[in-house]
Amino acid sequence: MLISMLSMLIQVVDVGGWELGPNERTYSFDGIPNVTFVYYDVYGTTPLEIRRSMEAHAGLGQSDTGRVYGALTKPYVGWNGLRETGPKGCRITKLDMIYRVSVTLPRLANRAAVPPDTLRRWDSFMAKLISHEAGHAHNAYDHLDEIRAAILKGGCQHGNEAGTALVRRDQQRDHDYELATDYGARQGASFP
Repeated sequence: MLISMLSMLIQVVDVGGWELGPNERTYSFDGIPNVTFVYYDVYGTTPLEIRRSMEAHAGLGQSDTGRVYGALTKPYVGWNGLRETGPKGCRITKLDMIYRVSVTLPRLANRAAVPPDTLRRWDSFMAKLISHEAGHAHNAYDHLDEIRAAILKGGCQHGNEAGTALVRRDQQRDHDYELATDYGARQGASFP
């Protein structure tokens, strides 16, 4: 099932014909493990109808400005460790990092009925939206080694606290990413 969803994602991304400005970074889910894609169907034949359908069906929440989210990426970072107490005190002997991410995206359910120009606009939007959402996934995933090192350095007494502080920092980075990109709009992830 994951393979078919990933294939669908690749079909949406590989639309060609869109370009981002030279100073804009694009992101991909390539190399990020444990990604689950969830889709909600949207309908319409005009950009406005499709947007209204997104707003009616997304149910993903709103930004600080009241804009309805069209997509949502929810990363989870956690850890499990083993510790050992000996003559020199307690030490962490094994630490496994846990990362998974759920990505909710719109899916145009009536593609065959959509005029070609609107479909091109939709596909361009989706490619940029997926890139924006992958940026959220990277905000957590790219710092796993740093979190792991902080936990090990904090040891038995302060490891969880150190890891939690960095997860919170990354959550703030993610919020800052939303503000810097205007919730993806500056990356072209707005429709229509």
